[in-house]
Amino acid sequence: MKAVILKLTANQITVWYNKHSWQVFAPNKWKLKRVLKAGDWVELSQGVDGYQITKLFEAYNCLDKPKVNNLDHLVYVVAATQPELNWLQLMKTLAYYENTLNFRPMIVFTKTDLLTKDEQRYERINQLKKIGYLVFDKNIKYDWLALKKHLSKKVTCFIGQSGVGKSTLINSYQPTCNLEIGAISKKLNRGKNTTTQTQLVPFLGGFLVDTPGYTRFDYLIPKLKLATAFHDFRNWAVNCKYSNCLHDQEKDCAIKTKLQTDLLPQWRYDCYLKMLKEK
Repeated sequence: MKAVILKLTANQITVWYNKHSWQVFAPNKWKLKRVLKAGDWVELSQGVDGYQITKLFEAYNCLDKPKVNNLDHLVYVVAATQPELNWLQLMKTLAYYENTLNFRPMIVFTKTDLLTKDEQRYERINQLKKIGYLVFDKNIKYDWLALKKHLSKKVTCFIGQSGVGKSTLINSYQPTCNLEIGAISKKLNRGKNTTTQTQLVPFLGGFLVDTPGYTRFDYLIPKLKLATAFHDFRNWAVNCKYSNCLHDQEKDCAIKTKLQTDLLPQWRYDCYLKMLKEK
């Protein structure tokens, strides 16, 4: 019997099998080595005290931050304000997950109703769409429905800072899961983390993955991998003169020539240079 792990706690493993959740057992050596993750597919057998995991299937992709395997989509939930939008952090996040998963994260902006239409953030959001990202506005019903279509029969992980509205967004699609919703600390202007563990929520033949929020996340990408982490940089870099081009001081760099077009906004390139210098 094949099942998928919904969540793991200190003493319990919950799986989804035959359209129901079950508490199961696993070999102690797997628990001690922390072999299992949410999203793993496993084989079950009937034991004396219930179902037991007897086999772990190989994952087709893996994440350690957050700990979840076998993803089809990743949705980066970003608050347009409260907490204040950090564009460098956004670029770091996209680079890390594009490099790790080798597919583009989708982006959902929340709290756009608190912005004025003439703010620079709207221009940058539209630029992200031109670059090739799927970008959605939670407060626009058409966008909410368009994102829902991408979630059907897929495993989709939602990530983001604490307080940006991940759990609220998941609850809007699957109200019966009743995920706890946090708030913003007025003192720190940061979200309060209410999701404490990664868990899968069954939805339209697939799963939505709720994950703990964070206030700080250190994305470690080697320089050469960073140079081709973004999907557009990766496509353009084949035309750079040097195979190890970092798109900074090098001559005949294909990426820098894109600054003369609307394909590479200056602010995004500046974020890339800051990331490069942090390494």
